[in-house]
Amino acid sequence: MKILTLTKLTEEQVTALNNAGYEVIHAAIRDLSDAELVDIDIIYGVDEFLNDILLHILELPNHKLKWLQVVSAGVNYLPLKELQAAGVQITNASGVKAKPIAQTVLAFLLSFARSVNTYEHIHTWNEQTDQYLIDELHIAIFGTGNIGKQVATYLNAFGADVIGISRSGRTSPEFMANYKIDDAPDALAKHKIDVVINTLPGTDETRHYFDDAFFTAQPLFAFINVGRGSTVAQRDLIAALKNGQVRFAGLDVTSPEPLPDDNALWTFENVILTQHTSWGEHANKGRRFGKTDLFDIFFANAPTFITNQTLVKNAVDLTKGY
Repeated sequence: MKILTLTKLTEEQVTALNNAGYEVIHAAIRDLSDAELVDIDIIYGVDEFLNDILLHILELPNHKLKWLQVVSAGVNYLPLKELQAAGVQITNASGVKAKPIAQTVLAFLLSFARSVNTYEHIHTWNEQTDQYLIDELHIAIFGTGNIGKQVATYLNAFGADVIGISRSGRTSPEFMANYKIDDAPDALAKHKIDVVINTLPGTDETRHYFDDAFFTAQPLFAFINVGRGSTVAQRDLIAALKNGQVRFAGLDVTSPEPLPDDNALWTFENVILTQHTSWGEHANKGRRFGKTDLFDIFFANAPTFITNQTLVKNAVDLTKGY
């Protein structure tokens, strides 16, 4: 089987794949001819031309494409319906960036709770003593996958009460209680939630889940979004920030991205925007430049895929979109 790597692999990684029976080709996808594209079984990585050329590949007679390994946890930017119809499987990078993303969440929350973000805008002596301890705040995390669990693990160390909300409501030990997303309104009221942390994927089901009805149901100390911008009705969030229903917001994702310079979110002193960079790491600056953990996910699937096209790790359910 031929693997097209859009993210460069090390010599050792290439050798490991060769030994497993794969032929590795590293190239920019736009530089390949149709004759070369039609012969690719697997694509590893992503580049700016991937989506357009994916659709082109699927239209080619007798294309061999069977598997995509992407560099992100979310896959909502891909043509999922077309890929599913063509029988192409996807594995994502869920878990690879859980720690840096979770630490960005902590940075948001500590900045708000300890008034650090307020001091940033004060240029004269003005003591801000209305501060909170993390264990005073009641926190709900929407999305209990790798990122949500890592956030909860960090917050547990501060003694916080953290509930988890997900599609399935499956019990996870990182949370003091777990609820289905259909039961979220009652759960938020029952636990007197002050902070909502969103790690939900971008799907048709989650689109604009956080809307006016959500933000007006009860006041929030903070709303933090490291999931997808599409999950939030952004105008409703802006209104909630203006009227005080949401006191602070930490947003790593917005809709659209990049956020236009004239968007109202730039004007709020009680909003921190990190521009979809919460995954960043100094030691591994790019999820797009061959982080070892991504290859580990990929290589875990290599033996079974070449045998029977089965993926055992990080397989995406294309019907659900995550």
